[in-house]
Amino acid sequence: MDGSNETVARRAVLAALGPDADRHTVEQLLDLFVLRSNKASPLHLALSMRKLEACRALLVEGADPNILSQGKSPSYVAAETGQDDALRMLFAAGADKEPHHLAKPLFRACEMAHDNVARTLLAEGAAANARDKRAPHSTLLLLAATSGHVGVVEALLEHGAPHATTDDWDQFPMYVAAGMGHVVVLRALIDAGADVNQQTKVRAFALR
Repeated sequence: MDGSNETVARRAVLAALGPDADRHTVEQLLDLFVLRSNKASPLHLALSMRKLEACRALLVEGADPNILSQGKSPSYVAAETGQDDALRMLFAAGADKEPHHLAKPLFRACEMAHDNVARTLLAEGAAANARDKRAPHSTLLLLAATSGHVGVVEALLEHGAPHATTDDWDQFPMYVAAGMGHVVVLRALIDAGADVNQQTKVRAFALR
């Protein structure tokens, strides 16, 4: 790492830790996150430590809002940690809004029940009907219904998520919400027009 990049990294660590951080701690973090491992950028560090002003300062200084660290974009880290303000800041700085780039952050936001982040991603063009690439290829709505995250369920439904789509195991949102006892989620699905009599291939009712 050249001198200018090390200076930027040092500023980020100091901003994240605060003015009272001792020198040894600063050097340890620089060594761990930036200088030797080269596995995290200053922006990723500031985001992971929820230091919004440090993120702002780095972006003003030219930090790349699309830089990857261990396969994770800054938008993913913001979504994972539920930082809607940071996510908006990243988009304003030029973070990629292509739907395929927003899919991973949206899945993570839904998994972590960050409905405000999910709404922001959906408003920026993330696909509400996206499927997990891993088997059983669940939809976002199915995952949210299984977990009982009604705020996320409502956000997805508002952006057109299909409530009758099944996964590889023939499960659909109404079915799994009923099985998990998530009554509030059931009501949200019903209000959105879900069929209480939709059946799986084995003809088990979703709601009796």
